[in-house]
Amino acid sequence: AATLNFTIEEETARAIHKQKELLKNISVERISVELVKLLSGSNVFKVLTEFSDVFAIIIPEIGDCIDFKQYGKKHAYDVWTHICHTVNTIPNDRVLRLTMLLHDLGKIPTHKINENGDSTFKDHAKVGGEMAKDILTRLRFDKKTINRVSFLVSHHDFEPPETRLELKKKLKLLTPEDVRTLLVIKKSDRGALAEAFRDISRETAKVLEWLDEIEKTNECVTIAQLKISGNDLVKAGFKNEQIGQKLEELLDAVIEEKVQNNRQALLDFLS
Repeated sequence: AATLNFTIEEETARAIHKQKELLKNISVERISVELVKLLSGSNVFKVLTEFSDVFAIIIPEIGDCIDFKQYGKKHAYDVWTHICHTVNTIPNDRVLRLTMLLHDLGKIPTHKINENGDSTFKDHAKVGGEMAKDILTRLRFDKKTINRVSFLVSHHDFEPPETRLELKKKLKLLTPEDVRTLLVIKKSDRGALAEAFRDISRETAKVLEWLDEIEKTNECVTIAQLKISGNDLVKAGFKNEQIGQKLEELLDAVIEEKVQNNRQALLDFLS
């Protein structure tokens, strides 16, 4: 039904709901393979929403998201329906679809209502990243998939930087590939909010333009790109944890264009 857009016969659909508990007798490896196939289907939204109770057997954390209302003007759907929309709109890539399936599970344990009556989900991305790691480990996914999906879930609240400098600071910890992937995730995530909050095309285009420029000119955004090393700092008299701290200071100074990225200028900056 998900991959070929078939309609499940009424009696069969009823039986699937009725007998869903029997899935607990199926090996997790088999379930994982079938889940990935299903998530890649063009009709995935319809199947996820119509058989939400079945998916809650496979991943119990999903059960808490079904009909979980989100209060506030930016929300258009309950948590599970929002998740289903994002799975449906993200490009058809195994890691991306798994990421969107799991990206907002951390909202349930972090949900609070603020003084305006709106839902808040402080640290839900970080919490969700840990949940994703646990879930995918349970389902016996390979380590590379587990690590990548949990990383993307834990960073999915990434907002497009508003300035080139802000982007360069983000690139201290994120690779250009990470940034591009997180922008794709953000597009699907925002696309499942209320209409006034959906469009981030202008912001995304500007970030991608900056990113291309930074890569093309090989601008220094990581410690590895500094024209100075830990050995240079040892010779300059720095010791132990001082070395890491000074390299961070130098990187920030280069990014903020307070000093040029050449060895002598960097040494002079420290003195």
